[in-house]
Order: sequence, then C-alpha cells, then structure tokens
Amino acid sequence: MPSLILQNGLAQATGFLLAKGKNIQATDKDAETETAVDNPSTRPNEHYALLDDLREILHAVRVINSNVTERDDLHKQIIDADMATTMRLTRHSLAACGWIKRYVQGILRIDSTGAVNDANDAKEDDHAD
Repeated sequence: MPSLILQNGLAQATGFLLAKGKNIQATDKDAETETAVDNPSTRPNEHYALLDDLREILHAVRVINSNVTERDDLHKQIIDADMATTMRLTRHSLAACGWIKRYVQGILRIDSTGAVNDANDAKEDDHAD
C-alpha cells in the first residue's frame, strides 16, 4: 500500500481499495467476532479491512473529521482536502501503513518477501526439550 500511495496518491489508493473491496461470506470463526457492521454473516475482504483500519488510525490521531464513519466518507474527505491537509493525510497514511505491515509480518511470521519465517518456531521447539 505505501508504494501505491507514493506512485498514485492517497485519493487514488483509497479509490483502488474501494473498487476492490467487498464483503464476503463469513466463516464460522469470523461469525464469532462479527466483523461486518451491516450483516454479521459477512465480513470485509482485505481491501475493505485495510481501508477500515486506515480510517480508524487517521481518526485516532485526529487527522480526519469525527463524522467520517464510512469508507466512502474517508475517500470523499481526501478528495475534497486542500493541499496542506492532503499532505498531512498522506504522511500519516504512509506511517500507518508501514506499522500495519510490520504488525502483520509479526503476527503471520513472514519476512518482507512474503516467505514464512519458521526460524523462531524451531528455536522455541529446541528450548522446550
């Protein structure tokens, strides 16, 4: 996502996420968490999930208005923003996406290439004996 923002701009990047995003049928595991707002039997795909996370982070650091509650609202605010606000939104979005990427890599134990990193698991297994 950071490269998409840098190459195309924040408005186009969020537009891409909106275009690719959709709600998908939730599995039994997803139904327990009820991630979808409208319908508990669906959940957002990875594009909508990233857009939702980005909106929540930008709201938490008070870069966007508190009335931005929908995905489309975030995109509209980015499009309607003046140059200084657009630059601030872009800077915070790039930082947020960087931290989201690190978090996901840590949780999924993958490196920057996407390869699974089981080295820590092997070390933990050796110490368990």
